[in-house]
Amino acid sequence: MDELRFLTNVLVIGVTNRIDLVDEALLRPGYLEVHMEIPLPDETGRHQILRIHTSAMQKSGVIDSDVDLLDLASLTRNFSGAEIGKLVRSATGFGVSRLGMTNIRSLLINRQDFLRALDDIIPLSGQSVAQLQQLVRKGIIHYDGAVDVGLLSFLDVLLSC
Repeated sequence: MDELRFLTNVLVIGVTNRIDLVDEALLRPGYLEVHMEIPLPDETGRHQILRIHTSAMQKSGVIDSDVDLLDLASLTRNFSGAEIGKLVRSATGFGVSRLGMTNIRSLLINRQDFLRALDDIIPLSGQSVAQLQQLVRKGIIHYDGAVDVGLLSFLDVLLSC
């Protein structure tokens, strides 16, 4: 990064989901010093993202009338935009497998396809305590030993909100 100081009109942008894993030397003044957190979308944002990901399907008439995007937006709490995109792709896959490739022209992705996809996709920001404990056991999440069952129960309550 030191070589970039001699260049003009250069903007370096780094993106991460895990700033805690970025080398502290890169976070010092003069390097990547401006940090901006982009939070998960709220319900209105999730609805807009669902509309974007299903717009082509809407135009081609592939979405059944029982699919309510506002309802899906309320069911996708803690989902990122990428996870919502995955949800739509998964629901489409369930619709195709339900119907079979021979009847693809009559494909309609219905509410049940989306609900099955919701069962399949667990948002990264909505992990359960059991999954959190598994990450701790595998050494993916480190702690100083002060984490106890009470704290993990508290985390479960927070993550389920």
